[in-house]
Amino acid sequence: MAYCSVTLWRSSSQRPKLGYITIGEVGPDWLERKEADLKPSAYRSLETVWRVHVEPRWGRVRLADVDLDSVEHWIADLGRTKTVDGEKVKGRGPSVVIRAYGVLAGILDTAVKSGRLAKNPARGVENLPRKQPKARVYLDHQQVEALASKAGDRRTLVLLLAYTGLRWGEAVGLRVKHLDLLRKRLHVVDNAVQVNMEMHVGTPKSHTTRWVPVPEFLVTELARECGGQGTRGSRVPRPRR
Repeated sequence: MAYCSVTLWRSSSQRPKLGYITIGEVGPDWLERKEADLKPSAYRSLETVWRVHVEPRWGRVRLADVDLDSVEHWIADLGRTKTVDGEKVKGRGPSVVIRAYGVLAGILDTAVKSGRLAKNPARGVENLPRKQPKARVYLDHQQVEALASKAGDRRTLVLLLAYTGLRWGEAVGLRVKHLDLLRKRLHVVDNAVQVNMEMHVGTPKSHTTRWVPVPEFLVTELARECGGQGTRGSRVPRPRR
């Protein structure tokens, strides 16, 4: 019984001390671990949300001082239109608010795992905004052809996106060696994204590769685009000079 009492006393006395550290002190470590697991574009999004929305509000707040009411007030404030210096400033959209909350909640989840908090005070909020689905516009064959005809040296890229279902980054990351024109298919292996004006090439979404069928007419377009480049040639379509 004495041993149990001492153990409980130590746990209850140590937890507040561990919670004295601020979110601004643990946030960078959390981001560093995320950077190792995420693609550059995804990490850049988290880092921006941390720097612009999370750190300014929570950086000096101790872990032990975060409570559910404060988090919900912050969420509401992020989405609220404000008047600054006499001008209206529109509130942040649902995607930004949800991402910012995710960063804060993720940092606090880590604090729970490390024993700095008994539970995450940010979990259980009831006022997260809902994303509204965007209206989609689909082109028919004539509209696709009209768009491609106006695209100049990007004609093949427009047709590739329209008739294969490739994502933008997958199309930009495509190389000649990924084409199997005899079998009318292409291999999606790379995904290119631009971050801070630099192009980063990595794996496709969910890190899985796949074969995609290519329509007959597009095989001709691709063959013409890749003419003379060899199997180790440049990206398809060729980069703009």
